Amino acid sequence: MSFLKYITLFPLLYALIKGGVELVEVTQAGLPGEEKKAAVLNSIKDGWATAQSVFGFAIPVEPILPVIGFLIDLTVSIYNAIGYFKKATVPA
Repeated sequence: MSFLKYITLFPLLYALIKGGVELVEVTQAGLPGEEKKAAVLNSIKDGWATAQSVFGFAIPVEPILPVIGFLIDLTVSIYNAIGYFKKATVPA
């Protein structure tokens, strides 16, 4: 599989990552970080499968899952650093 094919799909891939991170943060705010990351990875796999059928490309996502995991971590780190994500406070 040519790495160039993945590079051309990077905008779609990053949109799935960013959207998945934001969606999971809103809908599953009480989960630990690793569970949120797993939820994002699952949503990306589902989104990738949908994009494959809609746009007609046959590039598997599995070979780049480690890169996707890194990009999830990077996105969350940036959002935490700029204050986009806030720690949930438990009412006393």
